[in-house]
Amino acid sequence: MDRVVRLAALFALAAAGTCGLSPAAFGAAAYETVPKRALAELKATVGQPFSAGLVFIDGKYLAPPYKVERFGTALRINGQQVSNQLIAWDEFLKTQAGAKIDRAEPEPQAAAEGPAAEETAAAPDDDGGDDIDDLFDDNPKPKKKPAKAAAKSAPRPPAPGVAEATVVFDGEFRHNVRTKTMLKKLNKARTDLEVILRKGGCCFFSPRYSTVRADRGPADIFLGAIPQVM
Repeated sequence: MDRVVRLAALFALAAAGTCGLSPAAFGAAAYETVPKRALAELKATVGQPFSAGLVFIDGKYLAPPYKVERFGTALRINGQQVSNQLIAWDEFLKTQAGAKIDRAEPEPQAAAEGPAAEETAAAPDDDGGDDIDDLFDDNPKPKKKPAKAAAKSAPRPPAPGVAEATVVFDGEFRHNVRTKTMLKKLNKARTDLEVILRKGGCCFFSPRYSTVRADRGPADIFLGAIPQVM
């Protein structure tokens, strides 16, 4: 029974928008924007409308009927994006002949200073006066020169930044074995999501927390326990 209550509580928190706090409490959050060219080249795959299942987006219930689609490299339900890019558009571009990796020069970080050595001078062996025996010695001992003060360590060079890599491709996009394989994975992700909902499952989407999905069994538990949990 405890497992049932914990499961229902998890769904309740997701449905309530992360503990009932408003989106403003977490700052602005949004899914990755699908590049325009990704949509132009990959198009969209749109399923038929259906009314089974439960969908919550950012803590708000989305009423059926539902239409699940692959929108370029991401997923949408009823026109609302519910995922980041499942496969980055750059991965498609990397398969094209003539594509180049452009690494932007990173901004140098501030120089980090190393620990400064203390300036210390070596003290002479005595109080600075001549030894009385040395005055009458035919072979006096040479005087020791005081040690030079230790120089401060120089600041360490700036830490190298991380170069941001982007794929540059201006030619005509052509599908190949690799792009077709990636597109197949994207379409499978769309189908898997639709199947869960068509079977009466429930899904909670938000860019502020990981997507929560459950099939028909946990969904029924959720519906039965949610009033007392909330």
